Amino acid sequence: VPVFKDSIPFVYLKYRNIHTRFSNTNDSAEIKKTNEILSKQEIKKLIEFCHELHMDYGELDVLRDNENGKIYVVDANHCPSGPPNHLFYFAKIKSLKLLSKCFNAKFGNSASF
Repeated sequence: VPVFKDSIPFVYLKYRNIHTRFSNTNDSAEIKKTNEILSKQEIKKLIEFCHELHMDYGELDVLRDNENGKIYVVDANHCPSGPPNHLFYFAKIKSLKLLSKCFNAKFGNSASF
């Protein structure tokens, strides 16, 4: 879940075989609209979580419990590595464009490096 200040532009869905679930290799990946995967309340809570961490830009690893439907943040990364492996080429391009657009909207020319 990429986060830019108060915005989550989309979410990555990553799929792994149960035998390799703790590896960093996905069997497949896709991007989805945020509101297709997360409720308004979940989005609000994830953004509040990032604000508590003083994380203006980052990526959250979020799991959803299939039994009770609750989400759990299992990792917060302040320097994400980019689109996940096994995301199709055109989905990678789309995600990079969306990330760039959101970054520019939230930080614009005020970003300092």
